Amino acid sequence: MFVMGNTDIETDKELRMMKLAHQLLLNVDKLAQVRIINWLQSKLDVGAGSQESVKQVSIAVDQPVSQPNSQPKQAPTRLPVTDREKVLAAAIALAEAGAVQFTSRQVSQKLKEVGIVISNLTRTMTELVSTRPPLLVQLRKQGKTMQGRRLFMLSSHGRAKASRLGLGY
Repeated sequence: MFVMGNTDIETDKELRMMKLAHQLLLNVDKLAQVRIINWLQSKLDVGAGSQESVKQVSIAVDQPVSQPNSQPKQAPTRLPVTDREKVLAAAIALAEAGAVQFTSRQVSQKLKEVGIVISNLTRTMTELVSTRPPLLVQLRKQGKTMQGRRLFMLSSHGRAKASRLGLGY
């Protein structure tokens, strides 16, 4: 089966839009550029996690995105946008600080340190545990309520996803 790609007219239009976006972004500082690009990705439903996207731009640190497994630890290339990404980035920060296991309270404190608010931390952490493959692993729970003290560990899949997304603070 033959699939036709973009026509020259579509390609020219796309290039003009890219140049215009680039010119407009030159008028703001680097952090504003990152916020604008992340906002656009969320509004257009394209981004680091979607099939349509290309490698995440690394405006935040002005360095090219490294190939997977070329470095064990890479500098963050973008700020987290969704609540899940924010919690995952906080878990990465705790793990890098030496915490193999952590509580939701520690995640909350890490988020407060950088001035980030999550609408419902318990729900977000439960979502990260219940995703397949799980990004967080719940090791233990004290209490019967949903908000009971829970102990978590970052899974290897969680580390890999955060690395692919280039998350960090």
